[in-house]
Amino acid sequence: NFMWGFPIFYLPSDLYRELRRDKPLTLEQELYLLADDVDEYLAAIDDKRKIRRNWLAPWREPKIQLTLNEELELDRLERAARAGNIAPAPVPREEETVDDGEPWYAYFQLESKEEPEPEQKEMSEQRRENVDLIRQSLN
Repeated sequence: NFMWGFPIFYLPSDLYRELRRDKPLTLEQELYLLADDVDEYLAAIDDKRKIRRNWLAPWREPKIQLTLNEELELDRLERAARAGNIAPAPVPREEETVDDGEPWYAYFQLESKEEPEPEQKEMSEQRRENVDLIRQSLN
């Protein structure tokens, strides 16, 4: 039951993160939490680089979970840590959203958007007779 909050095993992790409303830490921010102890900092970097095996599917090839940008960032952070220059992790700014005053469902309201009706030309007499003949044949 949901008396004491949402049970984690009922919710997908993305939905749980959305309900908690906390932003995930970047790689640099995660490592900066360990900045007091340089040896622990370097051990965490080595642990991030470790190739892991998928224990749910052991027949698959082991792979590293880092992207190329994350690997380059780890190299930069390791060089800085070995030199003794562990800098604070920058906090990314949130992008400002522009409110245009319309509700989110305004896009789906078709009748509210007024489109100019195309001008209809007068039918020639011959075309009107052809249309009448077609209507008679359909009846």
